[in-house]
Amino acid sequence: MIPESSTFLRQVEESIENGATIVQLREKTLGTRDFIARASKVHELTKKKGIPLIINDRVDVALAVDAEGIHVGQDDMPAATVRELIGPDKIIGVTCSNVEETQQVCDEGIADYVGLGTVYYTNTKKDTKTPQGTGPIGVRKMLQVLRKHNTSKSNKSIRSVAIGGINQTNAAKVLYQCAIPQQSLDGVAIVSCIMASEDAAGGTAKLEDKVAAVQNAKPLVHHITNNVVKNFSANVTLAIGASPIMSELAQEYEEFATNIPNLSLVVNLGTPSDDLMLAFVHALQVYNKHGKYIVFDPVAGGAT
Repeated sequence: MIPESSTFLRQVEESIENGATIVQLREKTLGTRDFIARASKVHELTKKKGIPLIINDRVDVALAVDAEGIHVGQDDMPAATVRELIGPDKIIGVTCSNVEETQQVCDEGIADYVGLGTVYYTNTKKDTKTPQGTGPIGVRKMLQVLRKHNTSKSNKSIRSVAIGGINQTNAAKVLYQCAIPQQSLDGVAIVSCIMASEDAAGGTAKLEDKVAAVQNAKPLVHHITNNVVKNFSANVTLAIGASPIMSELAQEYEEFATNIPNLSLVVNLGTPSDDLMLAFVHALQVYNKHGKYIVFDPVAGGAT
């Protein structure tokens, strides 16, 4: 996975220097001694930046290097046993791929966070229970369980990250689409689009920008739609905390797509005039060129 032009530690260091907030070390093939040696070197890097190192599965390695936490899957050591071994102050994460597993983690009240997924198909982990991914819908269902747990004052709050097939092109979409009222993801977990990248620094920085745009700014939705639903579309957009733009002036589209980072496009055909059809086509071309998200509503496309 590591590019020939780089090294494992260099990739980790560049990601840390450019926005990574947690590092999880997962090694399924290294022997114990080599795993500890690698974990020690990674821990030196993370401690310099004051960010946690999480060891996947191996409690012995986590204890050996005094890592800040441990992450376990459903077939690994139970979280309760992990807590007994590492003490009350270390971080514990648990993988969940469905509602039942998420509910069990909530009922136990031991984990500090859950890794939800896999969201999409990934080559990084072959032994997943959801080889084609849960999709955002599956994550939303698990977040509903977390919301019920976290809104109870008597419960310890559990955080969440999504994992599986997430990269710079879809991270913002995952955060948007998975969010439900009163409960959203706390982050995304990334592997190959950083560790396999020829530019780990730039890839991490780009990802950080995408995540920050979701966390710090309300989305803007550019609607090009028919007159029947314009008011409804604008009001629904406002109701979800976003801002609508209802422009049909083609000369504005390039400026929108270039200068507004958190912008997406909704195209609703209706029964368009020739001029409006040209506006649709131009908008689709511009937004695709700039990598913006597009929702196409072909209402009446096959009915007129």
